Amino acid sequence: MKSDIIETICKILNAQKIDFIQSEDFEKNFMDLAFLFVSLVQSYKLQSKKAGVAYTFFIPDDATFSSGKWGDISPTIFWGMENEEVKRIKFSCYLYYNIWPDENLAYTILWNEKLSRYLPYNLEIRMKNDLTDCWEVEFKKEHDLIRIWFSERIYSDLSQKFDSIYNNNNKQINFNNVNVKVEKEDGELSKVSFNFRDFRDIKSPISINNKLEQELGGLANNLGGKIVGALIGEICKLENEITQKLLKDLPKTILKLLLIGPSPPKFLRLISPKQYIINNNYVGCFAGILRIYDEIDDNTLQEIYKTALPLLSIVGFRFTTSYFYTFIKNYALRSAVAAVMARNMSHNIDSHITPRATVEAVRKRLK
Repeated sequence: MKSDIIETICKILNAQKIDFIQSEDFEKNFMDLAFLFVSLVQSYKLQSKKAGVAYTFFIPDDATFSSGKWGDISPTIFWGMENEEVKRIKFSCYLYYNIWPDENLAYTILWNEKLSRYLPYNLEIRMKNDLTDCWEVEFKKEHDLIRIWFSERIYSDLSQKFDSIYNNNNKQINFNNVNVKVEKEDGELSKVSFNFRDFRDIKSPISINNKLEQELGGLANNLGGKIVGALIGEICKLENEITQKLLKDLPKTILKLLLIGPSPPKFLRLISPKQYIINNNYVGCFAGILRIYDEIDDNTLQEIYKTALPLLSIVGFRFTTSYFYTFIKNYALRSAVAAVMARNMSHNIDSHITPRATVEAVRKRLK
């Protein structure tokens, strides 16, 4: 293993306080962590020149992890981008939150509500050149992986739809509404970084064809059934309501995932480490995603996974443990306060009030 890879791994594993999520500089540390994972991926010298990563974390309401919200910071970094592609990346984020806005199917919610809350799997989506059908799904149980292949036709249709919407709307967009950092690297190519969630609440003047949702739904036709078919051995253990959610929501989410970036990616991997099982739900607080837009180098990707997956699991464990630590502290404090109050009330009443509350003393007070 090369020295720069080892150095990056050591930085990622650098010890942090167990309650670092609650620290004032958490947002900066989280963005720095995202850049470290970018350095890790680039150290392996992928054939791909255009790629991106993004990360986010879940904030549970209590120790059951049954409810909560995703954090307001979601570091997103792209590299190998030309000037026009930087604008298209920003545009794709506006577009992402304009498609099915009522459902707000951000990629992070995929972990929480749509799939891996019920199944402990990661998701890989990639283009397959010789695929005759539009979609193909396989389940790799030994790798805890659902792999979804899409055809060149799907890629071409998505690219054309993206280009059409971009060409019709990009001149009306104020691309400076969100703080996006652009750094030059490799001459004219750029590294782009921002908080993906910053685009969520900005109203952008994107005019979307009323038929777009229907057209995207058509592209995802039969995908839900193929997913269920590939997972039939697992889904048969679940309640029918959960199966219906997988059929209904996941295909739409996948189409939205494929619209982020300067163009549809040819490869996408979503990873969400799970640390615990609570009430039959798989619990974790961290999700990451890798996108590749040009060449897919399978051998190098496998080498990256061998290193990155354990590191992501360690980071996810830190997040989850930090919340448990916070809950334990809060519950312990409440128990201690309750115990002190109970002791004081008992002591005050039994030692001071009861002995003095004679009939004569009460009558005297009432006069």
